[in-house]
Amino acid sequence: YIEQMTDTQLSAAESQDIIQRAVETSRRMRSYMESVKRCLADESIQTNYSAQLTTELEIARDILAYKARMAGVTIVINNTTERTLSIHPLRVHQLFLNLISNSIDACMEKRQLRGDTYEGQITISITHNSEATSITVTDTGSGMSAENMANAFKRKFTTKKDGTGIGLMTIAEIVEKDLQGTLDITSIRGTSTSIAITIPVCKTTDHIPPDTTLLS
Repeated sequence: YIEQMTDTQLSAAESQDIIQRAVETSRRMRSYMESVKRCLADESIQTNYSAQLTTELEIARDILAYKARMAGVTIVINNTTERTLSIHPLRVHQLFLNLISNSIDACMEKRQLRGDTYEGQITISITHNSEATSITVTDTGSGMSAENMANAFKRKFTTKKDGTGIGLMTIAEIVEKDLQGTLDITSIRGTSTSIAITIPVCKTTDHIPPDTTLLS
């Protein structure tokens, strides 16, 4: 955020907003790291851990803000109603970082083809009902072929020159094993990709006060 202030002429209000967001991101990261330390040190937490869905999502977005800006990508989060997940915070944090980073890469690939005038967007939508929580990540990037969609979450599959495929594989493992959920991917080559995650209600609860959760 601070680097952004040197690139353009900003109003006092805009500059103050950037500073406030930088401070808030720093505070969230300190809180996150303290939570990780407590989790690793306390065996009772390791067996009774939880993570706040929106909090983790916003931390991942803030960490990747610079990468997104360099790719000409805007990240939009719809529905910020908090929900607590029965999962280690490190795992859900890793899930969101991988999802958003992959979407940014797809938009960057499209930007390289279309030029700097291309502006990508990643939209993350969260919905809740009595049976499940659904998270959908949609990007306006380069899209995927039918063959790549079929293989997307298989071990070590990647379309990137220097990729390992670990990121996509990790997404599948976290959703299916840790959250007992399902993954669904749809894509139009050259247009967009959407990944839908469905988490059963048994792995989620309504938001509970910060002093009783792992993350403050």
